[in-house]
Amino acid sequence: MVRRWELGDYRRRHRLSSTPWCAIVALGVFRDMFGIASPDDGETIEGCPVVRVSDAASGMRNILWVVYTGRTFTETESSVQFADAAVLLRLAHKYDFDKVRDDALARIKTLYTDNFQNFVDQSPGSHPLLSHKWQDAFEAVQLARLTNTKSILPVALYFCCKTQFFNDATAISRLCAGTDTSQADVHMADDDILRCLVARPRLIQARIQVLCSTFAKNPGPRCDRDDCREYHDLTIDTIVICQSSPSYRSLDVDCLTSCLDDEEIQSVTDYFHFCDICQKFFKERDLAARQSVWKQLPGYFGLDIAGWE
Repeated sequence: MVRRWELGDYRRRHRLSSTPWCAIVALGVFRDMFGIASPDDGETIEGCPVVRVSDAASGMRNILWVVYTGRTFTETESSVQFADAAVLLRLAHKYDFDKVRDDALARIKTLYTDNFQNFVDQSPGSHPLLSHKWQDAFEAVQLARLTNTKSILPVALYFCCKTQFFNDATAISRLCAGTDTSQADVHMADDDILRCLVARPRLIQARIQVLCSTFAKNPGPRCDRDDCREYHDLTIDTIVICQSSPSYRSLDVDCLTSCLDDEEIQSVTDYFHFCDICQKFFKERDLAARQSVWKQLPGYFGLDIAGWE
């Protein structure tokens, strides 16, 4: 529910100065919205006609604040909750607030990026500009569909594949059938569920390829230490044994995280046993292998993304 006088009253109470954004209030969607109600409709508050909307009060409050003050995500480098950015994006898309929509979308794309370097610069499991949890990946897919922003989809679907949800065949079946009430935060169209199911074996294979490509060759002439050569051969044998172990995460789809940061791999390879030349060599090969996977990521999900790099 929106009262006609609410913004003016808010300004008087908080002594907010006028901004160019105030023109938006008098034009466009608000003008049309306020024109819907008339005194003949019967519903008023303190003599003011009322317009009822289906959106949550907290979401409307947030977007009205952003519209009225002009304060957007672009003006802060502090972390924003994904849920807050998502609400603003949905409402801005619904009510045609282009500036708010573009800013909210830009903040979401800092995590769900289409640029490999931006992706690898992120710390695993965290992001300096967007605080998120695993369920947010599913909403990111929905937002990508809602706003027709396909560049969000590859990383969003990849993050969905990494969740425990896709290790539970029963939960997937119930979600598709619409009978699962336990996964309240998980919503996904059948087509996107299928994309993830088809992509998961490819992601598993890609992770193995990254691991094998990283340690496939030793630095050769660039390193003259016999210890490194011998330890490299031992590392290859150990990795093979490790991958065949029932306790190893053989179905891990996390193919874009450096295998050198994998605790299980570190525990069996003792990466830091190698000299500095070899460590640099393996880092370069690991990065190149992951970049190769990145280029193929949209194709794993049956997507063709323009400008993917």
